[in-house]
Amino acid sequence: MDRKKLLQTFALSYLLFFQLVIGTDELKEREIREKGCPVKAGLAGRDGLPGRDGAPGRDGLPGRDGAPGPKGEVGPPGPAGIKGEPGTQRRWKQCFWNHINSETDNGKVLECPFTKAAPNTYLRVVYIGNLRIAGCKHCCMRWFLTFNDIECKAPAAIDAVVYQNVDLNIHRPANVEGYCTGIGKGLVRVGLHVGQCHGFGIFNAYTGWNSVSRIIIEEIEPPVA
Repeated sequence: MDRKKLLQTFALSYLLFFQLVIGTDELKEREIREKGCPVKAGLAGRDGLPGRDGAPGRDGLPGRDGAPGPKGEVGPPGPAGIKGEPGTQRRWKQCFWNHINSETDNGKVLECPFTKAAPNTYLRVVYIGNLRIAGCKHCCMRWFLTFNDIECKAPAAIDAVVYQNVDLNIHRPANVEGYCTGIGKGLVRVGLHVGQCHGFGIFNAYTGWNSVSRIIIEEIEPPVA
C-alpha cells in the first residue's frame, strides 16, 4: 500500500471515530433529559446585530388645557379714531296767539317763521288750538300745515278734517301734527291753512275761538332705518 492510500484510510477512520463520539454524547444528553436530570447551560452567546427601526407610531390623544397664565401688562393706547360728522343740536321754536277768533273759510290762518340749520333734517310741526264748522249739514272742512305756502310732500301732507252731518256749533280742541322732509335750510314760513275737503265745497269755518293757539316747530335728525 502506497503512502497516499494510507493517509486516506487514516483520515476516514478518524472521521468515523469522531462521528461515533459525537453521536454517543448526543444520545447521553437525550437520555439525561428524558430522566429529568439537570443539564448545564452553555456559555452565553454574543450580542446580535441591532435590528432595523420600527414603523412610526400613531399620534397620541390631545393633552388637557394647561393652567391659565399670569395677566399680561396693559398694552399701549390704540390709534385715534376717525372724526365723526357734526351732530345736530336740537332746535325748536313756538309761536302763539291769544283769541285769534279767525273766521277765515279758505286761506292762511296763522304763520310762524323758522330758520332751518341743515338741508337733510326733518321738521316736526304741531298746531294746537280749536276748530269749528257751523251753519251746514253734511259738510266738511280741512285744516293743513304748509311750508313756504306749499303742503308737505315727503313723507305726506299734514292735515285734519272736521265733518258733521247735522248743523252744530261746537268748537273742538285739535292737534294737527306731523313730520316733513325735503325742505332746504334757511328761512321756512310754517303756516296753518283752512280749505275745502276733497269732494266738498267751502263752508263756515272758525279757528282759535276764545283760547290760545300755538304752532310748535322742531328741527330733528332723520329717522332710523
